[in-house]
Amino acid sequence: MQQIASRTVGITCLLVFAVTFTGACDSSTSRAGTPAAVLAAFLAAHRDSVVHTHPIVSGRSHIAIVGRNRGVHDHVIAVLSLDHVSAIPLANLSLPYPSFEFAPDTPLRVADATGDGAPDVLVRLLAADNEPGVVVSNDGAAWRLVPVSSDATDVYIARDPTFKAGRLTSTSNDCIPDCADGRMTTITWRYDRQGRQFVEG
Repeated sequence: MQQIASRTVGITCLLVFAVTFTGACDSSTSRAGTPAAVLAAFLAAHRDSVVHTHPIVSGRSHIAIVGRNRGVHDHVIAVLSLDHVSAIPLANLSLPYPSFEFAPDTPLRVADATGDGAPDVLVRLLAADNEPGVVVSNDGAAWRLVPVSSDATDVYIARDPTFKAGRLTSTSNDCIPDCADGRMTTITWRYDRQGRQFVEG
């Protein structure tokens, strides 16, 4: 009877492996090691997490972007690897001063805005009457916040940025006669690979 039970567990595990392509085979078919479960465990252990993506496929890996509020003017974007028993931080990117609050009700957006074939993530923030944002990318092999000038700390994109058809866009307000009644125009950004920054146009 014990041999039959053992063979049954083995067959079940092989079937699970064939369907899900998850690695190790044991007597448990729990989903505890899936990227979604690894992310959920990280979020449960880090109550300062405010916003996050779902698991993202990046090459052969699964990652997630998590915005953490560690205190006043202390906001960090964590890039996590989800392909292990627990989440492994690949980078912790601090928001430059004034380190805006994360926008908890605005979903993070994913697109290849830098054109390198890998996902970039737009994280929206809260600032007075609009929501600026930052773009998280590993273009150039290191995770970073992509600037909009030659200043590496000039990373805030305003106003109300989004991804449209894989392009980064935002709006501009001329505030004439005042910002409440000013004319809004759309700005389309392109990625300057040589300068490693977004530029208008």
